[in-house]
Amino acid sequence: MHSTSSIINNKYLLDIYYNGLARKSEWESVIADDFQFIGGDMTNRKPIIGKQAYIDVIGRFSRLFTSMRVKEMFVHDQHAFVLAEYDYVFPNGKSLSGEVAEYWLIKNHALAGLTIYFDTLTFYEWTSSLHIVMRYHEAWTNKAYQEAAAYLADPLIVIAPIQEYPDKTSYIQAVAQKYNLIRKVDLIGSFNHGDECMLLYDMDIQEFGNLRVAEYFKVKNGKIVQICQVHDTMPFRKA
Repeated sequence: MHSTSSIINNKYLLDIYYNGLARKSEWESVIADDFQFIGGDMTNRKPIIGKQAYIDVIGRFSRLFTSMRVKEMFVHDQHAFVLAEYDYVFPNGKSLSGEVAEYWLIKNHALAGLTIYFDTLTFYEWTSSLHIVMRYHEAWTNKAYQEAAAYLADPLIVIAPIQEYPDKTSYIQAVAQKYNLIRKVDLIGSFNHGDECMLLYDMDIQEFGNLRVAEYFKVKNGKIVQICQVHDTMPFRKA
């Protein structure tokens, strides 16, 4: 038989944690020094161990979510289940809400362990390098230049065969001008490894005909920080 006071005390610890997490401050006091966390990478179930290591995890995570709320909480002796909902805003300005199932272990008047479960596919699709690059590509080919610019970091490094672009603004302006000459863009392939991506596509350009372009991207913190374009320059030099 488990005491009611134990359940109340454990719920009190969770209330301190979640109230502090919602404010992004003053939640650390209830975390055990030997805290174990599982779930940052759903493909790797090896725990992250230690209070400071978990503080670092939350430090990174808190940059993504704007608000959170507890939808359900069940406490039984040393165990608790919490269904929480987080509102995310990604560096490119896109936002979504998602539920996270959080299973807690509570020992010696402290939160001793946490295992989380969430929709990894949705989260990956919104944070992966290839998703960001593809959304950028779709934006500029649909003449949504302001949306395209939101996926680009500032400063932005652009390496192109002919022109030089000293900053993000000059590059987006050039993209907008160039599209006036482009009749069609056909994406051939997309490739991704970590924070690096490559797109291969054909552009049908007025007065120049078909041009195949290989475009390399480097993504950091949810935004494109470098673009390198490779294509045949002869048609432009002849013009």
